Amino acid sequence: MREANVLSLKLKIKRLESEVKEVKTLLKEEEIALLAEWSESGISRTTIDGKTLYITRRLWAGGDTDELVTVLRNAGLHDLVKPGVNRNTLTAYVKEVTDATQTMSPEEIHAKLPSELQEAIEVTEKVTFGLRSA
Repeated sequence: MREANVLSLKLKIKRLESEVKEVKTLLKEEEIALLAEWSESGISRTTIDGKTLYITRRLWAGGDTDELVTVLRNAGLHDLVKPGVNRNTLTAYVKEVTDATQTMSPEEIHAKLPSELQEAIEVTEKVTFGLRSA
């Protein structure tokens, strides 16, 4: 009976999604602890069973959309402004204009922005682990 199969599969998806949510919560807790340990020890990667675990950092630039649109247009950065602000394009602009490096904090990057943009643009980061075959 297809109805029973569909129901069974939907229930299985629901159960697995719940399990994934739990695993993601546990992973987040472990990552926070491991990042602190590695930071203290100066470690940036390790290889276990042919897999390399390494620290990766993603940087985002953003802020209040209405304010950003006004400030970016006034700064002549019309290519960054559509009906809204493309966060990826804005982030690329922030990285380029500040010569952002992996060792710079979001605060250091923010301080290097042109002064007319500093109030509107927020610079944040997310540091996580990547995994690849060694």
